[in-house]
Amino acid sequence: PSATGGTTPFTYKWTPSATVAGPTLGKTKAKPTSDTEYELEVTDKFKCKATDKIKVSINKVDSVEILKDGTICKGQSYSLQFRINSTSTDPFSVSLANGTDTIHLTGVTNGYTYSVSPAATTTYSITAFSQPGNPRACLYFYTTPVTVTVRNIPTIVFTGTGTTICEGTQVQVPFTITGTGNKDFTYTVGSAAPTTISGYSSPTYTLTLTPANTVSITLNTIGYSTAPACQSTLGTSYTITVNKKRNAGLGITKDLCTTASPLNLFSQLTGN
Repeated sequence: PSATGGTTPFTYKWTPSATVAGPTLGKTKAKPTSDTEYELEVTDKFKCKATDKIKVSINKVDSVEILKDGTICKGQSYSLQFRINSTSTDPFSVSLANGTDTIHLTGVTNGYTYSVSPAATTTYSITAFSQPGNPRACLYFYTTPVTVTVRNIPTIVFTGTGTTICEGTQVQVPFTITGTGNKDFTYTVGSAAPTTISGYSSPTYTLTLTPANTVSITLNTIGYSTAPACQSTLGTSYTITVNKKRNAGLGITKDLCTTASPLNLFSQLTGN
């Protein structure tokens, strides 16, 4: 402001003074927190006074942010949710970066959701925020990124499709497992109730059996121990064929399936 007329020196007084940096200066700065009308009183050398007023209006700061990280199974989608703090009901425009592309969204209001289906773990962040038709709007966007973690579907398979053993022989059936983190899986041996293995993290699992008869082992399901489970239904089988021990017919029992050479029956005869 400038004062004309009167006799210098002038003194100045700003009211209200609480948000004025220099309340006794002719030129100063103010930082009001709400709409405020300031009055400036100027007094000259002979105590003659003059006043003037100025009103400062505060535009509310509108802000936008993306809410919370998420985890999905590969092939699924995730809804990014936007929170907008604004007294305006008019829609906004938001630019969203995913590390490769920039996505331009329009018609964004509080609670707006945008579905994404990343093939791998991806980070999303806001890079621009505007309100069409209101270029003077005070806008702010949070740059804190949101990460959508993509879990691969876990798998479990047999090494091979089956094996043949002799009766009474112990056999080991190896499984190969993929996927990061603890997993739960189920398998069934013959007609028995399913067996569940929980919280397993190793890439291999070995089942040890001594079956009395030919039996099939079936892999049923596998999924992560924590949500999302990304569970898959399997149904693959591994057959253990058991060859029975046979009697040679002369009162002598021989394990024919493990005999390396032919059985000489005549060497077993005694007497006439």
